[in-house]
Amino acid sequence: MGVKLSAISYYLPPNQLTNKELVLSFPDYSDLDIYSKTGIKVRYRTSNNIIASDLALNAAISFFDEEKYCRKDIEFLIFCTEGPDYYAPVTACIIHQKLGLNKNIGALDLPGGCAGFTNALGVA
Repeated sequence: MGVKLSAISYYLPPNQLTNKELVLSFPDYSDLDIYSKTGIKVRYRTSNNIIASDLALNAAISFFDEEKYCRKDIEFLIFCTEGPDYYAPVTACIIHQKLGLNKNIGALDLPGGCAGFTNALGVA
């Protein structure tokens, strides 16, 4: 019994915001100043019509395309986010349906910010 983390997939939206672009809004700082203060070189941004489940769905599709796992083998879906699509139904159920997972598996939203990933691992 137990949980083993054996694969991770992710999705980054195509729109980027660089430190050089941020300097236009914050002229008192150089792109190197921003990097030294934040440790960030590029931020990935979505458009206004993209919601949390869209990002998760793209990551999940990449996961199944890249890894040796089949959708029929998934037994539980945990969706952790600061910004769910709706309060009800839970976003995990929307992702579950869009992925075409088995109907008899569990699916839940786990709201969380910075510690959300580690909290989700604990729940798993």
